[in-house]
Amino acid sequence: MARALSHLCLLPPGRLDSSESWRTDQLFFAKRATSLGPIFKMIFLGRYTTCLVGHRRARELLHAQEDALRGDDIELGDLFPKGSIRAMSGEDHQKYRRIFIQALQATPLAFHENAIRGCVLDKLAALAKDYFGTAVPGPQLRLCLRGMITAIMLRILFGLTPDDPQFPVIVHNYRRFGPIAPVYRIAPEQVEAFYEIQNQVRCLIDTIRRDPHGRPPSFLKIMIERDELDETALGNLILMFERTHFDLYSLWRWIVKHLVSNPDYIKRVQNAAAPARTRLCEAIVLETLRLDQVEYLHRTPTSDISYRHYLIPKNTLLRVCLWEGHKDPKFFPDPFRFDPERFVGRTYPIEEYAPFGLDKRRCIASDFVVTLSTMFVETLLEQFVVTLASDGLPTFGAHHWEPNPDFSIAVSRLE
Repeated sequence: MARALSHLCLLPPGRLDSSESWRTDQLFFAKRATSLGPIFKMIFLGRYTTCLVGHRRARELLHAQEDALRGDDIELGDLFPKGSIRAMSGEDHQKYRRIFIQALQATPLAFHENAIRGCVLDKLAALAKDYFGTAVPGPQLRLCLRGMITAIMLRILFGLTPDDPQFPVIVHNYRRFGPIAPVYRIAPEQVEAFYEIQNQVRCLIDTIRRDPHGRPPSFLKIMIERDELDETALGNLILMFERTHFDLYSLWRWIVKHLVSNPDYIKRVQNAAAPARTRLCEAIVLETLRLDQVEYLHRTPTSDISYRHYLIPKNTLLRVCLWEGHKDPKFFPDPFRFDPERFVGRTYPIEEYAPFGLDKRRCIASDFVVTLSTMFVETLLEQFVVTLASDGLPTFGAHHWEPNPDFSIAVSRLE
């Protein structure tokens, strides 16, 4: 096709080989961009893929071609009508995105703050007690963080608290749906688990309708009150927990990793007075999002796209390399150094810093993620002593780069 259209555009440079070096080299895409230029092609997960490095040019493309770039996601139409919001377009995308934005805005995080901080405190205290005098292995830290986020997100999305008899049941079903990480293939086990969760949530809906004052504010309660909970909204609400809780506990694991690797910042936070302490904790979150956790955006062209004389073919994959864009030394000097001071008293335009996306599909919960994670950092450093016990190079996990499996910490209560 590119040869036929050679008077208009060419394919980007790059070999169409089946190398998976990106699984073992965190700098793979950055190296490709250095040798081939900021737009190049490759085979990624068996798909022809156009890679784009640089927030400014990526935003330019996404803005100019927003109607021709669909969100990339797994097929979920067999579980609920219309599938995930991420893969919707046009009026459907606008409608369901608006429903969730309104639910987020109407669910006050401040109402849940004491419970959130209490959950973090209790889980960390139990971890410190269980591993008193010994290092907390990486898998146990991950389980602890996952437990925190599970309790927090079930409260905020569904109004479910750990003392509810349905709480352990829905947790069990979610672990069946995504045992380790969000699933990218819906097998019979996932279908069965999804319908079990759906039935539980429908029972919650009946309970809230009978006694609306007996449940705390939640996405589910807001959607019921506004009569906007059709099958597609319900399916996306169930799916939201799975993806959001994985992203959050993965982010918190990176936060702990950077803090114990940079103990001077722990001391700075502990010695700071409010509100400077909160600002520094927020800066730690923002710097962690820049350094790690946020890796890419995926889009699928619904028609052939010509961009800067290159052809991006229909139904292939477009990968916007956010991790690499956040390492641009023009905007972030010494870009691989952990330096939260970059974000103290300063904000960056989206063309330089975009951990939550660059286009109309930008994550609706960006402020929520930062605020919640800031609470986690404050509670951790105000109440506990955390130090590095062992470490290694980052590794590629189920879907993203993660701290090394040998990464472990020591944790104890502050006297």
